[in-house]
Parts: sequence; C-alpha cells; structure tokens
Amino acid sequence: MNKIFSTLLAFLSLVACLEGAAQPTAAQFKELCGVAQDMDHTTAGMNYEEYFTQAVQDQLRDALKVCASRATPPLEVDIVFVIARDGKVEHIFSDPNQPVSACVAGRLERLKVPPPPRAEWMQLVNIYIKQ
Repeated sequence: MNKIFSTLLAFLSLVACLEGAAQPTAAQFKELCGVAQDMDHTTAGMNYEEYFTQAVQDQLRDALKVCASRATPPLEVDIVFVIARDGKVEHIFSDPNQPVSACVAGRLERLKVPPPPRAEWMQLVNIYIKQ
C-alpha cells in the first residue's frame, strides 16, 4: 500500500472518530499533525501552502494577537485545518495541551481558502513565539 493511500486511510479513520467531538485527544491530535505533515511534504502540498497562508494570514494574525496578549512566551500554536475540495474549512483542530492554540482556533470563523489539491486536505499551521 503506498504512503499517500495509507495516510488517507489514517486520516479518514481519525475524522470518523472525531465527528461530533469538540476536539481531539492529545494522541489523536499528534496523529492528525502527522497526516497533515505527510500531505504538506508532497509537491502538491508545498505548492498549496503559499495559497493557504495568503488566505488565512490576516485572520490568523488578528486571532493570535488577542489570544497571545495574556500569555507568557515562549509559546507554540499548533492548529490543523481540514479543508473540503471547494476550499471550505470543515474543521479546525487545536493542540489540547496549548490553551493559546484553542483560543486562536476558536476565533477563526467562516474561513474560505483556495481549493486544495484534493478533498479532505489537511493543513498544519505551527507558530512559535519566542518573546
């Protein structure tokens, strides 16, 4: 079985487990990050990342400004976006061990991004703030 197919199967089983759940457990989130990284490391993923970043950067920056204002650096923000074929963001999952990540994810609403390389695309956003 090729890596992309096995990655897709892992993703689909994770999403099925998370349907109706508010957020994944730490272990499930780690798996989601792994799947998103596998997608990101493909040629299509590397090409898509720039378009995705341009589409979310303003809303992400505004959310981060509010959510990190009371936090003490260093801090890390890890968020996984699940994107439909038409570019609609279907799910936003945050690391359950990062309160700032949950805050940022909660402030991102009605996101529409460029259509991804394929349906059920996952995009990982990782931000590290030193000071």
